[in-house]
Amino acid sequence: MSAATAMPMPQTAGPRVQPAAGSLAALSPARGVEPLATVARPTQVRSSPTTGVLSNHDCPLFLRKTFHMIDTCDPQVASWSEDDETFVVRNPDVFEKSIIPQFFKHSKFSSFVRQLNFYGFRKIKYTDTIRIDHKLEAETANFWKFHHENFRRGRPDLLIQIKRHGGKEKGKENGVQVPAASGGSPEKVENVKGVKSEVAVLRERIAVMTKSIDDLTAIVQKMA
Repeated sequence: MSAATAMPMPQTAGPRVQPAAGSLAALSPARGVEPLATVARPTQVRSSPTTGVLSNHDCPLFLRKTFHMIDTCDPQVASWSEDDETFVVRNPDVFEKSIIPQFFKHSKFSSFVRQLNFYGFRKIKYTDTIRIDHKLEAETANFWKFHHENFRRGRPDLLIQIKRHGGKEKGKENGVQVPAASGGSPEKVENVKGVKSEVAVLRERIAVMTKSIDDLTAIVQKMA
């Protein structure tokens, strides 16, 4: 055999042709090869306790607004208490003129208190100490402290459990008897309840002012 004669080259397997996407060959795994699992696990998103407090439409708008209002208010005007289970309005005048109009169409503190009453909030004493502190009582005489077991700082998820009191049953709000809805239209009953609640608020204010005057009078008499 001459050197010019070409030696036969060994045949090599050509490149493997991948089946076209969507074909039956592409969907079927190769024989003898275990298919790989490609199912992606769902990602769990953790949200903070206050996420979505204003977008939870299952909760009354008044409660959502009040929660956000206290959460973002100037602490000198209104804020949560140290126990996170109550909130305090320290300056009712500023709260009424500057804060309430940012969230509601009215600017009456008495109307705000009336709505709280409808949802079962209770006004409680700011201080409850054994020894009487005349200075502290004088400083906090105008403070308004409210409590509801399902209205807590950082727990907007509890707001949905707060129910508005209906007008068809008899009840009391701040010690004022509320008539049943029978015998009058809902609008009239609502107006009557509102007037009675405002009267109760005024009575409380007068009682607080009277006590403050008595305390100051006693202090002056001791100094004389």
